[in-house]
Amino acid sequence: MIAELVTMRARGEISQDELEAARKIVEKGDRPADTVETKPNRKPDGQVSFGQGMKFGGAIFAFCIVVAIISSSFETGGDGKRAASRDGSECFSVWDGSSREFVKSVKSQLRDPSSFEHVETRFTEKNARGEIGVRMTYRAKNGFGGINTETAYGTISANDCRLVSNKN
Repeated sequence: MIAELVTMRARGEISQDELEAARKIVEKGDRPADTVETKPNRKPDGQVSFGQGMKFGGAIFAFCIVVAIISSSFETGGDGKRAASRDGSECFSVWDGSSREFVKSVKSQLRDPSSFEHVETRFTEKNARGEIGVRMTYRAKNGFGGINTETAYGTISANDCRLVSNKN
């Protein structure tokens, strides 16, 4: 409590006199005259009642649960699965942006596929044929053991995420 008061003083929210007065109150354990202590109502059988506020809060909580359930049923398709947006973004990894099919195709053309390291993947918006243009930058060992940074270009179908073409 005192630490909070000191912090308030440092920010300039209270004066030094107010800080000292509050510190004395906290150290004495006294409460200011305008403080009202509330106690839960005790029933004769020993049960504790917190009044109408708890009943009202419970009703609000139940209402929120019902609204959440109803709104989630509208967001799902008839079979319970969310409808895919099919803009093509689901064809790429959320971790590094790579396309699994495209990486597999590029690795198959390398001398040392185990040396493949994905650097970056960029893609265009879906065109009228439902295809996405892809540019992937990667590093891999060349025939002499040195590491080269290369760029591969390809086309992916946005409908089923399969690789349509690969220009390496």
